[in-house]
Amino acid sequence: MEINKAFKIGLIFGGGGIRGFAHLGVLKVLEEEKIPVDLIAGTSFGSLIGGLYAVNPDAEFLKEKILRFLKTPTFKRARLEFLKESFTEIKDSTFFSQIKSYFKRGIFYGISLNRGYFISSLELQTTLNGLIDNVLIEETKIPFLCVSTNIRNGSEVIFTEGPLRTAIAASCAIPGIFPPVKLGDHELVDGSWVNRVPIEPALRAGATFTIAIEASNNLEPSELKRGIEIVLRSSDITRNALSEIQLKLADIVIRPDVGHIHWAEFHRGMECFVAGEKAARSMVDAIRREIRNKRLKQFILGKPKMPFPSNSAGNQGKFLEEINENAS
Repeated sequence: MEINKAFKIGLIFGGGGIRGFAHLGVLKVLEEEKIPVDLIAGTSFGSLIGGLYAVNPDAEFLKEKILRFLKTPTFKRARLEFLKESFTEIKDSTFFSQIKSYFKRGIFYGISLNRGYFISSLELQTTLNGLIDNVLIEETKIPFLCVSTNIRNGSEVIFTEGPLRTAIAASCAIPGIFPPVKLGDHELVDGSWVNRVPIEPALRAGATFTIAIEASNNLEPSELKRGIEIVLRSSDITRNALSEIQLKLADIVIRPDVGHIHWAEFHRGMECFVAGEKAARSMVDAIRREIRNKRLKQFILGKPKMPFPSNSAGNQGKFLEEINENAS
């Protein structure tokens, strides 16, 4: 995946479930402002939005396509809205609605603990196939990469070639909800467990200016009454701290105000879209200014060196070769 421009703008999409719909709002503003996108990198739901846009760079078209898909029987069968209902507690809820919530939680934990996942591999793939064209990453109109996590050894796996559907499925496989994507001896899960905003992979792929969209932070004030809620909250804190470290590599960070929206509230996609638009418009002047500054700096000083050792990827290339051989 090579980009032949000297100055390359990379767009990095973080995860966050339906909150990632804000990415499309950002893309709409960038299109209107004629700010080019030379490379896209994504994690989790950000890999889905990024991959779709890389194939067909039209934010309005993709918005309508996804909104239509969310109403289809294919998506309804995935039961993702069930997850939101299972974990949301309404303060003024009645005794019977509380019993219903506890019952739903019991169903989720029972299925996940016994089977290892709530939604089957077939259901995940069927859902993604309804949205994603059967193309190779190498065939996308905009160069694209996405990140997954090897659950066996905790390493980061970067997809830069091969079937787009497989790469996105691996990047979106939330542990406990979706099964790991098995490729050969490797088991791959949601990329946000190692890299919520894959800026470093975008830089390695040739981006010289990076715009990161962080829509996954969800540390809204909430009451933590149960042990499992504290465990999940602790995991969120750790991953949010990691993403803040990773975001320091970005030239621009856009933060849509979507943290109050549960990642599985798919009926609130348009709220996230509007929040993305609003956040991006507030940053347009800063984006243009930073692009000018970095272009000038690159013209005077030349292309900057990587802020990390060139060999830090280790055997990643060999690993991906093995994966592609097993997938073919």
